[in-house]
Amino acid sequence: MPVPSLPPASVAHRSQIAQRITQIRRTRPKVSFNKLQEHRIPTLWTLYRGLLRYAPGENVKFRVRMVFEQNRHTTSAHQAQCQLRQGYKYLNTFYCASRGDEQPQRVTQRYESMIATKRSKEYWRHTIREAFAWQEKLRTRPINKGSFLSNTTSNPFLPRLSPQPAHINGMIRKRRAARSRRLEQLVDLQDWVHDVQGEGAFERSLGKLVSKGSTTPRKNEDPFEMSFGHDVSEWESPMRNKLTSINASQKLDLQRARSPNPAALRRLLWFGKMARREKVENKARERARERAGVETPSSIARKRQAAPAYLQAKMTEQQRHVDKVIRSPSEVGYVGMVKRRVGMRLANPDTLKSEESPARAAELDRLAEAIREENERRRKAAQDEDRT
Repeated sequence: MPVPSLPPASVAHRSQIAQRITQIRRTRPKVSFNKLQEHRIPTLWTLYRGLLRYAPGENVKFRVRMVFEQNRHTTSAHQAQCQLRQGYKYLNTFYCASRGDEQPQRVTQRYESMIATKRSKEYWRHTIREAFAWQEKLRTRPINKGSFLSNTTSNPFLPRLSPQPAHINGMIRKRRAARSRRLEQLVDLQDWVHDVQGEGAFERSLGKLVSKGSTTPRKNEDPFEMSFGHDVSEWESPMRNKLTSINASQKLDLQRARSPNPAALRRLLWFGKMARREKVENKARERARERAGVETPSSIARKRQAAPAYLQAKMTEQQRHVDKVIRSPSEVGYVGMVKRRVGMRLANPDTLKSEESPARAAELDRLAEAIREENERRRKAAQDEDRT
């Protein structure tokens, strides 16, 4: 059944309706709204510059710049609309405050002081975080020990650092794992080459037997086809190339292990010598501080040590006491006397001799008597105050 055609009046009416709908239909731009001039010009030239012009202080200007920097990549039209409404609200308040209105002025002054306080707190938080980060960096900074890492297949000639940097550890670990993986691949490839050669020899010998056994092929019988016997090199070529690459890498490892100290690292020998000298000086200063009475981590660890278990089982109570006393870093008083008694070498033996001299003993007795008299005087004064 044929479809009846529409009358010309209906077609014209339909075209008019379509034209009017097309004119009012929403068209989406091909770029984001934040890149359109219709959005950028009012926002930057009216809102942003207006906020900076009528801002009550430098802290508010800083806040305005930070807010615009944080929201410059907003692509949501709804969020941008809310932020713009809030921005124009602030602009109206700042403008009214600049004209002399009392209520907006009080609000903007509170806002200025609030931002100033917040910036001050954030500044000190940032300063404290930087101080802690710097202390952590100093605590874990690499120190040249004065010795060196000898050449191996995994690393060249390097100075020994404590703690050793993570990138050096990663380099050594990665090279060791790669060398182990190459050795495993080398064994597998050699076995595969041997298997391919065996298969080729087997097929060639089998082809000879077939050719000798039947001079005329039978009817409907497929001829013998060899997969490896004709040209084994086609099968061996990828494996041979891989073996060549592995052998080249192994030679580079051996060259790294046998290479002499490079000229560029000869200067490290001098740095190592200076590091060893500085280490001795640091240890000497540390021992002097310990003898002066400063408790260091090394002195605490040394005091906590004891003789081995098999020796403690044979030691008497007095010997254990002496062993505990001589582990103290002090060299004067009772500790110095015990150390001299057991025959230990002292850094300054004259100190103990001056303490044991008669003149020094008399002086110490006078000081002790003065301390006792002062304590007695204070005790009597405290009792008299309590009675009154």
